[in-house]
Amino acid sequence: MRLVYIDEGGISKATQEPFVVVAGVIIDADRVLNGVENQLERIMQRNIPERYHKEFIFHATELFNGGGKVFKRERNDVVGPREWPLDRRL
Repeated sequence: MRLVYIDEGGISKATQEPFVVVAGVIIDADRVLNGVENQLERIMQRNIPERYHKEFIFHATELFNGGGKVFKRERNDVVGPREWPLDRRL
């Protein structure tokens, strides 16, 4: 069985994002899915505070821009959350 994940970005504002980028990943779920899930679990355990583990989801928008339950933005924060600057999120 193959597992396919495809996502796009760059269509929210044509004047600022004139190009659409589409990327995808295809894995042999019967052979490597457990390894992928285990590696993502290790990354979460190592980097995300335990209080967020139960509902944590890797979401590119939150990781890149800040925001969501874990990478919360402060009211006047333009660059990104203080606890989670861009270099740490990446």
